[in-house]
Amino acid sequence: MWLVLALTVALSVATSHPQAAWAKQANAASSQTAEAESAADDASSDDDRGGSDDTSGDEKSGDDTGDDTGEQVEPSSPVTIVYEATDETIEGYMDPQTIEAGGSATLAPNGYSRPGYHSVGWVDQQGTFYADGATILASDISVDLLILYPVWEANTYTIMLDPAGGSVESGSIQCAFGESVPLPTPSWLGHTFTGWVTDLPSLSSDTRLFDIGTMPPAANGSVFNFTATWTATPITASFDPLYPEGTGEVPASASLEYGVSEVALPELACEGYVFLGWEVRGGQVLAPGAYNSAEVLGDDSSNIVLYGVWRRNSYTLSYDLAGGALVIGDATVSKPPADQLEVGTHIVIPNPVRDGYLFVGWQDDDGNVHAPGSVLDSLASEDGEHVTLTALWEKDPAAQEEPAKPEAPKDETEENDTSAVDASDETQQTADQTEEPLEDEQDSDKSPADTEEFEREKQRKEDSADVALVGGVAIPLSTVPQGPFEDVLPPVEEVRDDSRVEVILVLLGAIATAIVVIVALRMFDARSGGARRRSS
Repeated sequence: MWLVLALTVALSVATSHPQAAWAKQANAASSQTAEAESAADDASSDDDRGGSDDTSGDEKSGDDTGDDTGEQVEPSSPVTIVYEATDETIEGYMDPQTIEAGGSATLAPNGYSRPGYHSVGWVDQQGTFYADGATILASDISVDLLILYPVWEANTYTIMLDPAGGSVESGSIQCAFGESVPLPTPSWLGHTFTGWVTDLPSLSSDTRLFDIGTMPPAANGSVFNFTATWTATPITASFDPLYPEGTGEVPASASLEYGVSEVALPELACEGYVFLGWEVRGGQVLAPGAYNSAEVLGDDSSNIVLYGVWRRNSYTLSYDLAGGALVIGDATVSKPPADQLEVGTHIVIPNPVRDGYLFVGWQDDDGNVHAPGSVLDSLASEDGEHVTLTALWEKDPAAQEEPAKPEAPKDETEENDTSAVDASDETQQTADQTEEPLEDEQDSDKSPADTEEFEREKQRKEDSADVALVGGVAIPLSTVPQGPFEDVLPPVEEVRDDSRVEVILVLLGAIATAIVVIVALRMFDARSGGARRRSS
């Protein structure tokens, strides 16, 4: 009866103010539960005082308990589900649901909203948790009025950080509604950080933030973009050309923004020199052209002075020794490497050497001849030229004089023979004067052995006329290879003064030896002939 009365009152009030009606219904249900529990306690006290055998009284008491206390009901009893808000900040309204006896129902989607939060499920008055959209069986419910309260979690967000040219430790931040979120301070050389701008709906786009404080409410999973803002530090770049000779134009100073501005490094000129570029911090030299200011400034955003870098015009000098060689220390170099010289540099080149020749001087590409030992300069005037010096030679007269040739061995032998013959003739005349009667007899009585000895002597004389003196040794011409004689003898220009003296001495010694041998042979022959004549 109490349940019917409560439902009737609730339905009548709900027509005028639904949310208040269901709140009153819940309060009424709570009151019924309290009264039922009180009645149950009274019944229990009656049972303790002696009990009762009135069956109808027991059934009524049981019916009242089952209806009013929310205890286990018959399977045929329906269950009413009421969705109730728990906070005044929650907005919205949800209709109740009824589960027929023995039936089931799916929980309705959460129709309430709470700024900065999202619903993750429900919890009933007994603390049982139900997920959103869960299906409930009437048989699983132990009460006839099920009150469900929403369960909330704070929304989470992602903050994306764009340093806009600078640098920041992390590019994103994870946070939740109501949390305090400290924002990092980015850095950028040559710039001053002026705050973050964001697309948070609660802030204007030109608001500069250094700290958020607590995150404002927004949809769960939202992504917000924060972009750094900067003010460039003014930087001045000035130029010092450092002209090597005289003066020239000085480029105007430039105002820069680090990493943003472009810097034009101008070209300079100075006669006799090549401009290499501008020296920046760290000794690096940048060729003329356009550069980003960061390339010019390096890791320093302070004012800078750029200095001009120059070198003299240079040329390449090569050497053609024309068969000669340069003696450098203990080494003899026939093909010296080319030199890279600055224009106007004074040089003295060692005189080359060549056997049998005298060095006359160096001839350049224009035909000019530079005397030995002269100081050479101005061989080139423009940068990058290539000059070749060629050695000039003339025959060495001393090396060209041929050594005094000895008279032909044949003539020397004949002279020696003549002397020997004269000597033997004198001896022979003396012998003839003493032994004239025996002369004809001697000539007529020559033995074959004497004739053979005569032929051998004749052949020896003929052979002695066909020899060449090479190093003081007699060599038959038949054994000398045909062709130019210098194939056998060393070249004349290679024979030095001391070697010619040695050759002459050796030749004279050979001639003297030959004369002694010939004279000895003649005397031996003469004695042998006289002895034969005497014996005959």
